[in-house]
Amino acid sequence: MTIEIRQHTPGDDIDDFIQAGRVVFRDDPAWVAPLNMDIRDRLTPAKNPFFQHGEVALFTAWRGGRLVGRCSTSIDQEHLALHQDDTGFFGFFDTVDDDEVGAVLLDHARAWLRRRGMKHMRGPISLNMNEEVGILVEGHEHPPAVMMDLSEDEGDGGFYRFRPAGMNAAGFPDLTAGALEIAEVAADGAVTWHEVPDPSNTSGTSVRNQVAAATRFDGGEGIWYHDGVVYLSTKGDTRVWAYDVVAQSIAVLYDGEAIMDPPLTGVDNVVVSCCGDVLVAEDGGSMQIVAILPSGELKPLVQVTGQDDSEITGPAFDPSGTRLYFNSQRGTTGSGFTYEITGPFHEPA
Repeated sequence: MTIEIRQHTPGDDIDDFIQAGRVVFRDDPAWVAPLNMDIRDRLTPAKNPFFQHGEVALFTAWRGGRLVGRCSTSIDQEHLALHQDDTGFFGFFDTVDDDEVGAVLLDHARAWLRRRGMKHMRGPISLNMNEEVGILVEGHEHPPAVMMDLSEDEGDGGFYRFRPAGMNAAGFPDLTAGALEIAEVAADGAVTWHEVPDPSNTSGTSVRNQVAAATRFDGGEGIWYHDGVVYLSTKGDTRVWAYDVVAQSIAVLYDGEAIMDPPLTGVDNVVVSCCGDVLVAEDGGSMQIVAILPSGELKPLVQVTGQDDSEITGPAFDPSGTRLYFNSQRGTTGSGFTYEITGPFHEPA
């Protein structure tokens, strides 16, 4: 039968596009459905800031009147301004087990991009690098696994991860049950995880002291996951660490004590930009936010003056990655301030 492709308008005509995912995976026992309202918000221009600088088209595939697949395509003007590579993206790429359906959807996505001057198509990226990236090619038989990493603000603290026992009815990790594990780091950076036997501390032995092999981290503070790496700051030794969750190894990304007149001190909260810049907020220090670029270069982004008794907290980007928010916890009067910085934060080369 002929495959029919229908185009849908973001925000107005997206019910079939949302439903396509459930149709494709409805017989997969390992699939956990995303919330419809979350997908709807992402595909609605009034709800998703990406549409302020991006253009999106949505396609569904039909065969014999039956919904058999979907695909999005998008152009991100900020990506083009930065990389100047004439590249658009495809995403939300879900089809029944039929190569022809996938090929026809990708042909339509490619043609849509070509009509708008794009020379290359990359994906799956739904809709940009701040959202879902990639595709599962093996391991479909396994249910989703979610782990949460934690730091500990103690001079002899641990580096932890929590493995939820499963997912709840809404498709989110069930944090009411699971295993708390603490890291042991070898001399070469290899990490071994040990389950904490008494995470509720009913025995009176602190959690960090229940596993003798656990490695000590000096004053754990900010922690952030980005693109397969967990970034962790430790204020006691002015370090920022990078833990590779696939390789299960950890390395020091920044060591302030190894630098004369370090440009970054009082390391605290951490956030990572879409481009991989690790932004570290200072607790005291010079009241700065300093970016550790992928090249290793340190780049001060902002400094708050006249608030020496405060600290910078809670740096976070908006979904578009073009606005940075942070707080001065105590400000000048003890009540604190919240700031917004508008990007873009990268200039074209």
